[in-house]
Amino acid sequence: MTTTVVKASNNDKKAILRFYKQQHYSAGFLGFDHTYYIQKNAQIIASVILSKIVESNPQMLLHALVVDKQYSRQKLATTLLQHCISQHPALVCFSTDALALLYFKNSFSLIPETQISQVLQQRYRIYHQKNNKLRCFIHY
Repeated sequence: MTTTVVKASNNDKKAILRFYKQQHYSAGFLGFDHTYYIQKNAQIIASVILSKIVESNPQMLLHALVVDKQYSRQKLATTLLQHCISQHPALVCFSTDALALLYFKNSFSLIPETQISQVLQQRYRIYHQKNNKLRCFIHY
């Protein structure tokens, strides 16, 4: 399957949120967002959101990386990650060990939360209270 990553426009937001809902994934736009997706037969089959949260933040939070279960194991998450890396210099994500290998294979490094921007540290602490197994990953 040939895959093309598309940068979402404002007109795509409803379809993207519908995709996340269909995948039983709670996702939202946090502010100063860039969203990328892959589609097949005019249907979104994978998506990711990058959020600065505040305009001055030098790091973007990579979140809501989701692939439709029917299309898993086809390297769509890797395709989205590599596209994001090519477009944005500093990406941070929070993940458990279950996805650590995916991030390591895509040149992310495990770092302490103190090495991310203040804005993302605040967000990390909120998420970490809900799931204390979250870890910080970064790609420079």
